[in-house]
Amino acid sequence: MAPRRSDAPNPAPRDIMKTYPPDLTLAEIGAPRESGFQGGVGRYIAWPEILPMWWNMRNPVSGRVPELYWPGCVPCHNKPSWSLASNNYQEPPTGPTSVTAYTTKSTAGGDTAIINVTVAGGLTEPVAGRVELRNDGAVVGTGVLDGNGNVAIHLDTPGMLNKPLVAVFLGSDRLKPGASRVVCLPN
Repeated sequence: MAPRRSDAPNPAPRDIMKTYPPDLTLAEIGAPRESGFQGGVGRYIAWPEILPMWWNMRNPVSGRVPELYWPGCVPCHNKPSWSLASNNYQEPPTGPTSVTAYTTKSTAGGDTAIINVTVAGGLTEPVAGRVELRNDGAVVGTGVLDGNGNVAIHLDTPGMLNKPLVAVFLGSDRLKPGASRVVCLPN
C-alpha cells in the first residue's frame, strides 16, 4: 500500500458522528494526545505510517516512564468529573513499586546508624505504609513513610555493622510490596 500523501486533506468525520454525537470529540481532547488520529488534530496519519503509541502505565519491569505517557483515562484530562477519583474510585497502579535504601551517619554518634528508605510508585501515585529492616529474615527496625514516601529508620548498630539488610516496603492499597538491599555502615 502506498503511503498517504502528506498534502492530502484530512478525511471528513463519518456520518455516524452526526447521528450519534460524542460527549467529547478527539479534536476537543486535542494535542498532543489525539494528534494524527482521524477526527483528532493535526495531519491524519494512515497506514503504512504508524500512529504514536501512548501508555497509561510505566514500564512494568524497570518502572521507566515512557516518552508518551498519559495516566488515567484519556478524556478525564478535559472532563475531570469523569475520572475514577472524582467518582470515589481508585485509579489502578501505574507500574512497579520502587524501593531505594542507603545509610547515613547519625548525628548522635555512637552505636546508631540511619537507614534512609524511599518508596515510589508512578508520577502521581500516592505512597503510604510501613517499612521493615530485616537481617536474615528477622525484623531489626521499622518505620512509617511520610507523605513523600520517605522514612529514616534509626538503628542501633551493635552487632549490625557491615551486615546486609533488606528494606521491605510492606505494600499498600495502591502499591505492591517491594524491597531493596542495604549494608549498615559504621558511623
